[in-house]
Amino acid sequence: RMIIDGRELFHIREGEDEWATRQRLDRIMGSDFSEHCIQFEGEQEGVHVSGWMGLPNLHRSNGLAMYFFVNGRHVRDKVIGHAAREAYRDTIPRDRFPTLALFIDLNPGDLDVNVHPTKQEIRFHNSNHIHSIIRRTLGKALEDHHTTSLVGTYVNLPNLPATPFPDERPITEVNRP
Repeated sequence: RMIIDGRELFHIREGEDEWATRQRLDRIMGSDFSEHCIQFEGEQEGVHVSGWMGLPNLHRSNGLAMYFFVNGRHVRDKVIGHAAREAYRDTIPRDRFPTLALFIDLNPGDLDVNVHPTKQEIRFHNSNHIHSIIRRTLGKALEDHHTTSLVGTYVNLPNLPATPFPDERPITEVNRP
């Protein structure tokens, strides 16, 4: 449920299966998100990172479509946002923002939730480490998707001739005037 100023803007049922999850994502992230996203998951050194990330062609002019959850709580965090943008650095324009729903689960002792009265802002005790894990996880998901896309594209190519121009004879000597 999303409630702002005591008014319910929308209520979306929990994603009980893949279809329901995709509907939920589309409702929150935009109608084209579930068709143009990658589901990812990774764990490094006790930090579990998972979620859905938009393909590089699905970027926005602001960071409003970047949703971060740490230990089940929706948060705003510059470290997470920067790590996400770094993962997309070579794939989207510099002034654009990726679309993603990112879930991080870690030991509660590794963060401070008492940074802001609304508890939406947090502070990681080792922010460089968290940044690195997020950037690597998202970067690997993008790389794996790109590699899979390329393999699928090239596997289906027709048989090509051994030489680029089969009617030409090979060059064996240089003609000198």
